[in-house]
Amino acid sequence: MKRRPRSLKFGGLPRVARAALAALALLTVAASPTLRAADRPPVRRRRMPPPQLVDIGYPDITTSPSWLGDNLGTPNLIVVDVRDRSSFVVGHVPTAISIPADSLPSPREPSDLEALALALGEHGLTGTETVICYGSASYAPEVARVLWLLESAGAESVSILDGGVPGWIAAGGTLSAA
Repeated sequence: MKRRPRSLKFGGLPRVARAALAALALLTVAASPTLRAADRPPVRRRRMPPPQLVDIGYPDITTSPSWLGDNLGTPNLIVVDVRDRSSFVVGHVPTAISIPADSLPSPREPSDLEALALALGEHGLTGTETVICYGSASYAPEVARVLWLLESAGAESVSILDGGVPGWIAAGGTLSAA
């Protein structure tokens, strides 16, 4: 059997020797005064400005607080507060009704839509009125959920109050307490 000549390449060394060479290389780099982080000037990183929220508005699904203020009390307009009942009691948009998002069933099958329609009917919704939903923020998940549930149940005109409660107050709206 012919013996292969020993290679001078790194891969030809036994595993222990390779590990010892790697450790020696690391110690050499760590001990080198030119490579220590303490001796180097700090790296200057450009600070990015914090992202700013831009109100892009969704004219198809949002209603401005000023429009709502001008049309409050109009027949066929129902304002729905989707926050929990305790938040509704503390303060809500005048004429609003409370339908907490977690009180509505989630339809998983077409047969579940009937239960949803019954639950919405208990709150006086027929599907023919204009419904404006709002929550603690403009695009809060619970508001989007109720919007989706109302549209799934067949409501003809559903929108979200732009800015939610903070937007309503910023536009000069007042809150009623129950």
